[in-house]
Amino acid sequence: MVLVLWRRRPRALAMIVVSVTVALAVHVPLSTLTEAYFPDHTPQQLAHFLSDFANYPLLYPHIRSWSVAEDWSNYSTWRYTVRYECGARCGGQAEVTHRRGGDSEAPSHSHSRVHRLLVHIKQCSRLPLLSWPQYCEESEVETQIVSGGGSSSEGRGALLVERTYEWCGAVRAAALRCAPHRHRMWHLQALREALRS
Repeated sequence: MVLVLWRRRPRALAMIVVSVTVALAVHVPLSTLTEAYFPDHTPQQLAHFLSDFANYPLLYPHIRSWSVAEDWSNYSTWRYTVRYECGARCGGQAEVTHRRGGDSEAPSHSHSRVHRLLVHIKQCSRLPLLSWPQYCEESEVETQIVSGGGSSSEGRGALLVERTYEWCGAVRAAALRCAPHRHRMWHLQALREALRS
């Protein structure tokens, strides 16, 4: 009897480890659409603020030290990749693309009426005392910034429209900690505060 129980224990432990690993690896896709009006800023100001990763620690307090891994640009597009730390067992990578669009006749990038940003973030964490498994979560934010949007002052200010996609771990989603709309509302509040200072 004791021998039979002893043989079952490693199997049960192995099944628990496999179950936890699968639960950490499964990702749940979620998305949201948000809009915000910034009456005191031009689309250019807003787009350039959001495309500069030096501003991201103001918007996301978990981002600590960071460095640019790749950088590429031409007349209409600027793209770079950043690696950052977000804690003792946490690291991330962000790719930011800023694209001028909508008016090919604009004499320079800064005078464009439409700015598009794409930010793709992958953030991974490790369990304490283990190098494996890592669990990672990804998000992608497609942002379009155009002139106007205010009801009383048409054509003034900047309208920001964001489509956000998050791929959250199943454990985090089950704990209701995966909420892209709530995350974007926090982001917009932090953005407004950062622009005021």
